[in-house]
Amino acid sequence: GISFMRILSLVLALTAVLTSSIHLTALVYRNDRAARITKPLLIPPIYGSVLCLTGFDVPYLGLVAATAVLYTLGDILLDRKGSLMFVLGSASFILGHLCLSARNVLCSPSLWLIAGLVIAAVPYALFLLRLRGKENYWQYILYGGAVYVLAATSFAAFPSLSSSAAIAGAALYGYSDSRIMFRMAKVRKTPGYIVMATYIAANVFLAISLIPG
Repeated sequence: GISFMRILSLVLALTAVLTSSIHLTALVYRNDRAARITKPLLIPPIYGSVLCLTGFDVPYLGLVAATAVLYTLGDILLDRKGSLMFVLGSASFILGHLCLSARNVLCSPSLWLIAGLVIAAVPYALFLLRLRGKENYWQYILYGGAVYVLAATSFAAFPSLSSSAAIAGAALYGYSDSRIMFRMAKVRKTPGYIVMATYIAANVFLAISLIPG
């Protein structure tokens, strides 16, 4: 029969779909209350579903758990007003990216990391050029740098399916976060539902990349 963990994985996957749908719909119709309530509930079922599917048998589980917790904490903090909450929320996401990056390297230290460092440097450089001269430029360097490291280390296990999923996830993270930074710098304004849709998709791909094989 189907194991309990498989059933739980399916339930969590359906929960992720439902929560994401409600959140994105709330953003489209500008229902701030519903969007605020559902935002902290986006990450846990995505990573929980994959972990249950694997029976929590993934390399460096502690780093994976830390990543999911830090991303969730970042969602909570960045939804609060105040510069301190923004700094703490951003730091939480940066640490989450670094935890996942460390796991990528520890799982598959390979020469593909060099290729990743070179390839990921191109969009990172373009991102920085677009924001050059803007106020608080160091914030863009720092946060963009964490995404760059995540993207670069996603190449570690290339050309496996897990690496392909990790690269897609990092690329979507880069797109989503760059839209936020562009909006902050008043360079370009992207609708919130597009930002969050790509953010959710990024985490789906990153979670899938955790599946061994």
